[in-house]
Amino acid sequence: MVRFIRAFCPAVCCNKLRNPVLPLLFLAISATAGPAVAGVIYVDNRAGNDGRTGTAPVVTSSEDGPVRTIRKALRLADTGDTIIIANHGEPYHEALTLSGARHSGLPDLPFTIIGNGAVLDGSLPVPYDAWRRGAENVWSFKPWRKGFYQLIRDGAPVPEVKVETGAVLLPEIPAGHWAAWRGQIWFRPHAGFVPSSYRLSFAVEQTGISMYAVRNVRISGLEIRYFRQDGVNAHDLCDSVLLHSVKLTGNGRSGVTTAGTSSLSIMSSELSANRLHSLLITENSIGVVLDSRLSQPPDLQNMPGQQPVPGESLDRSADPFANP
Repeated sequence: MVRFIRAFCPAVCCNKLRNPVLPLLFLAISATAGPAVAGVIYVDNRAGNDGRTGTAPVVTSSEDGPVRTIRKALRLADTGDTIIIANHGEPYHEALTLSGARHSGLPDLPFTIIGNGAVLDGSLPVPYDAWRRGAENVWSFKPWRKGFYQLIRDGAPVPEVKVETGAVLLPEIPAGHWAAWRGQIWFRPHAGFVPSSYRLSFAVEQTGISMYAVRNVRISGLEIRYFRQDGVNAHDLCDSVLLHSVKLTGNGRSGVTTAGTSSLSIMSSELSANRLHSLLITENSIGVVLDSRLSQPPDLQNMPGQQPVPGESLDRSADPFANP
């Protein structure tokens, strides 16, 4: 604290104290100052409004009350703040980014997102007029974003037929199943039905929560589902990130991906039914799993020329891969 004061007090920075009272006053303020106090931002996708301040869980005036979107809360947030999300059973259709000091915390004052069981959902309904009928009652549509795919029916992933890379022919698709082939999603409805007979949606947003250069972050009580790529991606330079009591399901690549030099811990959580990986650990990153349910063991993928990630990067002491 004294170092901070010296940077802003000319009388202290030089040896000529023109006003000896001034530095003493600053030192007195620094000595009596309490610990840092962070703010709380409330989000409510039913009663909120992004024109409000987010400083109250309910509307108290035309300005004060919850914001409507988590994205707006992140724009308002600062170091060590807490974002509290209301859960009314209606998903939040958003993709979020945490980046830099504003979305970081301190060891004793983490940047916190409390989900209260709310759902972060990256899917949208398939437009009825997007489907094109092919041979043998197999229908297809072309998503406007390429890469990883996911098809959802009535809130659950549709069973998928895996297609080998470079396949020349589309394999047989049983009724009620889908496949990704040549940049399109192919689906066979049951006899007597067409795709519009079902409530079908597909993953549109890329990643539920992307993080870059953040530290001391705690995310709890969220379900993150149906994103094209990952539920959570710690891209690089992320340290002391904890996912606690979260559910990551039905995402197009993995529930969680760590990359670069990021370090992320998962505790009391579930990573299930993600299309390729539950937890994907790449490059020199570290993933720690405790008391959690993973439908697939973590996958370690290193860049060419790098050494494998040490086994200590996965804490298996609590048998995290066994169903509780």
